Amino acid sequence: MASIKVHLNTYRTTKNDMYPLVFQVIHQRKKKLIYSPYHLAKENFSETIGRAINYRKKKCNSLDEVNEYIQKVIDSIERSVSFLELQGEDFSVSDIVALYKSNQENSLFITYTKKIVESLRQRGKNGTADAYQNTLNRVVSFLGKDKYITFENIDAKWLNRFKEHLQCDHLKENSMNFYMRNLRAIYNKALNEGLITTNQNPFQRMKLHGVKTIKRAVDNDTMKLISDADLSYDKQLSFSRDLFLFSYYSRGMSYVDMAYLKKSDIRNQTIFYYRSKTKQLLQIKVVEPLRLLIEKYDNPGEYILPILKSEQGDLYTQYRRGLRQHNNNLKRLTIELCLPCKITSYVARHTWATIAKRRGIAVSVISEGLGHSSEKMTYTYLAALDPTTINDANELMAKL
Repeated sequence: MASIKVHLNTYRTTKNDMYPLVFQVIHQRKKKLIYSPYHLAKENFSETIGRAINYRKKKCNSLDEVNEYIQKVIDSIERSVSFLELQGEDFSVSDIVALYKSNQENSLFITYTKKIVESLRQRGKNGTADAYQNTLNRVVSFLGKDKYITFENIDAKWLNRFKEHLQCDHLKENSMNFYMRNLRAIYNKALNEGLITTNQNPFQRMKLHGVKTIKRAVDNDTMKLISDADLSYDKQLSFSRDLFLFSYYSRGMSYVDMAYLKKSDIRNQTIFYYRSKTKQLLQIKVVEPLRLLIEKYDNPGEYILPILKSEQGDLYTQYRRGLRQHNNNLKRLTIELCLPCKITSYVARHTWATIAKRRGIAVSVISEGLGHSSEKMTYTYLAALDPTTINDANELMAKL
């Protein structure tokens, strides 16, 4: 366990016999000094208690300020030591001082969140890492030039101000809740690791309810229009259209799953893959339109579709860049074909479910096709997707 000693460095002095106030950190028999901005006379400091004193017994605000600073630094160093101990790895006194200084430049919250993001990336959890990094970026933007913030600073009032900041950036309710949930997860992780001393959890009374959004799906005629469109004049647009169709013909396969789909995943004219979102194993028969798309691209290398290239660096970065480009292309396609609603990579999944329902396919079959864990989830999903049946019923009721 590291120890901290506060004293005056009497080896260095000023003209007025004032000495620098320093913090000596000792760990594994090694010592490091951290200098404070204060200089004190010997009679104004007690080596025994490690505090500034007024030997004339008169009230002195400047000495009270020094003692507040001493306690703040000791608390910060101790938090740094606790943080390093929780990592379960050996560390040196230099590591303690380096982390303390990093905390002064940023704050324990910022340092801690960066550490979580780094750990998530090392474990291949890039999606969660991106979510936490984006949340951290929002917090830093909110803090402005004063980037110092401890977990103790995050109270109910601070959270309200942060949410107001997000509102000023014109974020919708679900987007704001996304950042607040990530912030809560980071806070609770630090709380469980003993890095927060306060007994008041500001998130306990905070309810983050999602707002239902209108889910979009296109009808069969629109799908045929998309499928039959001649896009030979624009290679990128044509490729994104084909990815949209690939998703539809594969029961709404997500872009990330299409990107990472390998040739070895196809056996006996069936695609076997684990859905990235739920880790559920799905089996999809290669129907004729799907087979034609696979043959059309006949991608060299291990992947079925020409989205990822192993020789071109980080695959996750390629996937994120590809998804962004794909959705931009689909926006263009919406305009080019004068489609009734904007299409995105997820519309293909909505459309498969909606058309299946309209064609009388049982909800249990749709549920399994989508990879839902229960029919209850599918009923909720379909209710949000397609109010057509209820609207048709209402049309009948309106005819008196």
